[in-house]
Amino acid sequence: MARLKKIRNENKNNKYANVKKDNTLNPTKLDKEVLRYMYLNGGISQKILTEKFGYTEKKLRRFKKLPHHNIIQEIEEIEENGKNKAVNRYVYTLSKEGATFAAKNGWGAFPQHYNGYDHTLKSEEFLYNLINDKSKNVKIEDILNENTQKHLFAATIADERNKLKKLRSKVDTKSEKNKIGDISIVDFAYKNNSGKYVACEIVTEHYKDRHKTNHRNYSKYVLEAVEYIEI
Repeated sequence: MARLKKIRNENKNNKYANVKKDNTLNPTKLDKEVLRYMYLNGGISQKILTEKFGYTEKKLRRFKKLPHHNIIQEIEEIEENGKNKAVNRYVYTLSKEGATFAAKNGWGAFPQHYNGYDHTLKSEEFLYNLINDKSKNVKIEDILNENTQKHLFAATIADERNKLKKLRSKVDTKSEKNKIGDISIVDFAYKNNSGKYVACEIVTEHYKDRHKTNHRNYSKYVLEAVEYIEI
């Protein structure tokens, strides 16, 4: 059985895969849906394109030629039968053309930046399940990514940060200051059926307790969310 060892960029100086683009090619309806996922998530993996969105090899060949995205090529090193094996993993992120396409289609002017391979896998799975859960009644256009929240709630974020800064100044130890925390924007926010915000944060292995505190503060004081979810 294969065991994951690590993931690395193929080439740190040129992280994008060399694929010839066709500037005359227009996105299909399915392509547009995927591009919107990229806008929200900062990227989408080839893994979910084939497993959830039904992209065949033929569809992928066409999709890769779209000028609306860049292709990040990662090398996943696994151990299989006692030997190391390198496997390509691909992530698609919005290009400059893709960001322009997003703005023209009314998605917004704040596409999310790429957050890394592991984060992308977790967050795209969360988004897919959320959007396809009929009991939640959440549409893709209802979801705010981190960069959009940063723009929409800038004034409130600044006010709440100042309040927490004053509280931290009244305590002496680092642990007390960390307990009060700061403000950190969550990955996604959406409104539930009652019109109240739900805050969602993708937690990776590098997270520390203070990071979680900062996200909870944002959820409580900026969004006034009724629910904070860590995935």
